[in-house]
Amino acid sequence: MQKFFLWLQTFFAANKATFIRLFQIVYVLLALTVTLFAYSFSVKNEIFLFILNLGNKFGELALLMLIAVLLPGIFGRFRFRHPLITIGIMFRRYMGILAFMFGFTHASIEFFVPTILTGGSLIPSDFFEIFGLITLLLLFPLFLTSNDFSVKRLGKNWKTLHKLVYVIIWVIMLHVAFQLKGTWTLLALLTASAEITSLFYDWRLKSTVKQGSEVSKI
Repeated sequence: MQKFFLWLQTFFAANKATFIRLFQIVYVLLALTVTLFAYSFSVKNEIFLFILNLGNKFGELALLMLIAVLLPGIFGRFRFRHPLITIGIMFRRYMGILAFMFGFTHASIEFFVPTILTGGSLIPSDFFEIFGLITLLLLFPLFLTSNDFSVKRLGKNWKTLHKLVYVIIWVIMLHVAFQLKGTWTLLALLTASAEITSLFYDWRLKSTVKQGSEVSKI
């Protein structure tokens, strides 16, 4: 089984450019979905209801993508190594972009497009809408800076900025909790708790190693 996972890691590494292109195709398809929904909403054709029914699914996919982004870091801080984790790290930036795109598509279908086209207020009133909007606002700078140019331009600040994801998972947990989605709330809570635990574990381990190093110098 280990040989299979190692082969899988090699396969993804060798075909990384192809998989990145597939990610990019999905980004375009999601943008087209929002555009098509806006048009179908305005003319009220049959496509409108079909896409509307998919709205929540895009939100669930956004959460799953965010979890996929966090898992390599969680396992890494626990010093757990596996080829699947390496594959996750390989495409983590693109999964992060996809998490935002899924979230934006979800919000556009459920809130932005209907509100704008009916002349409503874009200021959310329900708690789940408020936390959903906060999630998107926090994800947006990560989405904008998920590229090589930003990594080089921001330097060490890039990693600091992208630590916002530690906060985002808690906000998105509140977003789904206020919609009374028990299973998805539990999934987000478990991920957020694992994130906090792994950060504490990593800090304790590094502190122990540092103390041991200082003692050895005495």
